[in-house]
Amino acid sequence: MKQLLFAVGLAASLGAPASAAIYITTADVGPNVVFSFAGSLNLTRMSAAGGGDPDTAVRANLGSILFAGPGFGMDIYNIPSLPAFGSGNGGGGGAATGDQFKIFFGDQVGFAAGYAGEAISGSLTVAGSSASLGLITGVYESYAITGDFIRLTIVPAPAAAPLLLGALGLFGLVRRKRA
Repeated sequence: MKQLLFAVGLAASLGAPASAAIYITTADVGPNVVFSFAGSLNLTRMSAAGGGDPDTAVRANLGSILFAGPGFGMDIYNIPSLPAFGSGNGGGGGAATGDQFKIFFGDQVGFAAGYAGEAISGSLTVAGSSASLGLITGVYESYAITGDFIRLTIVPAPAAAPLLLGALGLFGLVRRKRA
């Protein structure tokens, strides 16, 4: 699954302008939603606006995703937050892997202390489905003063996939009995 999410992010980046970007994708995986990110941002013309500690949460109605990797201490930068990408305010907690990265409501993003524009990646797994978190299918973007951007792509949950697989299995069973 991680390879698929990476491939989607890579394909999106190949068609993008030369600006640096962080691409975020979602996928319903079993009883969870996985948010994956990869990319970089150029922060050379920005200064840290404060600090914070890593935690995890998804607040779709506020345009906020808090990924958290190992360690403590983050630098916070003033970059416009993502627009609301759903109606849900749940999704607190979750299991995060990879680098520290947060998109706060209130026009701030956070990176591990000392982040200097290198490539980062990671994921956040939150219990629930896209529907239960109130996610709305679409592409959501935020642009920094440097022209770099953060892009969140929410794809529709494959709700019909189990039904389709069941129908194909039933069709195969009926066909087998006829033969």
